[in-house]
Amino acid sequence: MEVKVYYPYLRGKQFELIALCELIERNLIGDNIVPIVEPIKASTALLSFMDAFVKANKNFGIIQNPEHGAFLHEVEQPKMSEYKEKYFSFFSANRCCLPVFILNKNINRIEPLTLKQKSIAVCTEEDVVSSIPKLGVKYNIDRFLIPDERIFKREITGNKILMADNFKKQQRNADYAKAEDDFFSDDHLYFEEEGYKGFSDFSIIGKEYTESGFAPHAVAIHLVYFDPENKLRVHHFVSKSNADYDDPAGKLEEALEEFVKSTLINRDTYAYNEFKRFYDNRIYSGLGVIKKLSLMHHIELISRYLQERNME
Repeated sequence: MEVKVYYPYLRGKQFELIALCELIERNLIGDNIVPIVEPIKASTALLSFMDAFVKANKNFGIIQNPEHGAFLHEVEQPKMSEYKEKYFSFFSANRCCLPVFILNKNINRIEPLTLKQKSIAVCTEEDVVSSIPKLGVKYNIDRFLIPDERIFKREITGNKILMADNFKKQQRNADYAKAEDDFFSDDHLYFEEEGYKGFSDFSIIGKEYTESGFAPHAVAIHLVYFDPENKLRVHHFVSKSNADYDDPAGKLEEALEEFVKSTLINRDTYAYNEFKRFYDNRIYSGLGVIKKLSLMHHIELISRYLQERNME
């Protein structure tokens, strides 16, 4: 039986990497989850994530030509030689560490790794579609993450993974209070009948990349849930007193109060219980931890859902 696979696409920010590590440590992520990480910084958190997945023998992908961040520049610095050696040793020594290439206009500047394992490609630019057959051979590609658009479906003949940005990002956290509940995705229901071998998205973070965070007026917690038809929706729990930057702990408590009142969210995930513990004990954890737990909740739910489908 072919395993149904979800490929969450994440940037290598600290709390995203910690979320993946904690999912592994708590055995909350199955073989049906293959995270794709675009490294943005040559951090110890990135190496820790790679090490955790290798030790658990879980597949994961690392973008070799990231489009954001300073990773490529940092890793080439003379003082980073030991880091660079350790980073590349993961690819040569472990079949579960998969190279991933973004197929863009600059792809030919990137040298493919000489490895036994197959690689994954991210293909979202129409201009490179005609070059796909040659690139597929050069980079030993056997899976293509593509948008659900005719040109890619027609021209790419290999294993296709449906890639979408499902999170409706607002300009400000306070704006989520105007539309507290959004449709997120039904790709997990239909990707197979539409000819895809898996599906991918940017989880509750979204495709848009920002270099650093800032103190928001409002605190928002984004949690996905299954509706009665097993479609995924996302509910936004937003603080009330959003006139200024003051009292982030109080704003989090307001958002958590909305969360504990809700009957929508699955109550059997690690993240749900952590959010409930924060509220019961008036714990202020920082906004990075909120993002980490929201991401963990999404991936744990999808992993559990796919495990049940794989057993059918």
